[in-house]
Amino acid sequence: MLSKNEKEEIENLEKEIADLEFKKRLAEAKINTIKSRVLTQNSSLPKYICEPQDDIYKCFLLSKKGKNNLVVICLNPNTANQFELDGTSQNIDTIAAANGYDGWVLFNLSPERASNPSLLSDTLRDGDIASTANLLRGVVDSKVIKANNVLVAWGNTIDWSFPYLKKSIVIIGEHLKLLDVNYWCIDITKTGNPLHPSQQALMTKGLTASKVSLKTFDFLRYHKEMKRVTKI
Repeated sequence: MLSKNEKEEIENLEKEIADLEFKKRLAEAKINTIKSRVLTQNSSLPKYICEPQDDIYKCFLLSKKGKNNLVVICLNPNTANQFELDGTSQNIDTIAAANGYDGWVLFNLSPERASNPSLLSDTLRDGDIASTANLLRGVVDSKVIKANNVLVAWGNTIDWSFPYLKKSIVIIGEHLKLLDVNYWCIDITKTGNPLHPSQQALMTKGLTASKVSLKTFDFLRYHKEMKRVTKI
């Protein structure tokens, strides 16, 4: 038989247990709130503009919006999307900032995603080239977006067995020739092509992205030679 004091002691201990359980539930709720907030922040609005979004096969345009934008034309997209950049686009971001641009718009000669250019398809639809050229012209000719400085940076892969890459240069060039554009490059390869911004390509010139100072590029002469070679 429990005494009165023992009963009171048990009741007090049960209250303490109940209080501890409440505090535990409260602490767990706070932990879940913090985790939810962090997850929301990490998966919030996209940091970049990607066209199209969530397409594992193609990317026609990738952009970091700014007031002074550098247009970049590379070879082909890899894994970059509206949420995160890949190695090449990270270098583009660094190169743009190092040269006074707070934004950039990235296009490619081929919109096909590939981790290595050797994995590109043997053919490319004319419609894909036209879509890239039209998007590019629209951006450069825009009265809203300040973007008349174009960095050409596709490297030597155009000399491989992908003739549509040179065709893409010719078609894109025909659109750009109609506009007031300043052309730039990172450097020139041994075969006369504008250097690609990949880490491997930069190393061939002893460069790092943060140390790149853009050079003027005679794209009109280069484009004329591409037209002669492709007979377009």
